[in-house]
Amino acid sequence: MRLLSKKQVREKVLYSPAHIARLEAAGSFAKRIRLGQGRVGWLEAEIAEYTLGKTQPRAKAWNTAVNRYLEEVEKRQKPRTYNDYKRFLAKHFRLGVVALVDIAPDDIETCIDRLSATPVEPLSRDDRHFVQGG
Repeated sequence: MRLLSKKQVREKVLYSPAHIARLEAAGSFAKRIRLGQGRVGWLEAEIAEYTLGKTQPRAKAWNTAVNRYLEEVEKRQKPRTYNDYKRFLAKHFRLGVVALVDIAPDDIETCIDRLSATPVEPLSRDDRHFVQGG
């Protein structure tokens, strides 16, 4: 059972102290607990319950998600692997600034179906050298 100060509650709900007081008077906000003279607090669980569902996460666009993914790939993989992933996603999954929630499974399936119809990319000179072992 953790108590939040007035400042912490304001940061969580983004309301002024006057508005919080109006909500409390209307019975639509968590009840304050008097801690002493001029000091009050609220139960963190009650504030969390009040804010639950009030804020919706912002929809991320496909290109934003791809960029974040590529940032992680760049940190963990070799530069060549990163460049291959980047080229592959840019070439075969051109979904642009569409929000992720608006991309239907059919959209992804269409991209994959186009891939199956795409011939295998020819090996670059560097790749041929690697495959031949020389």
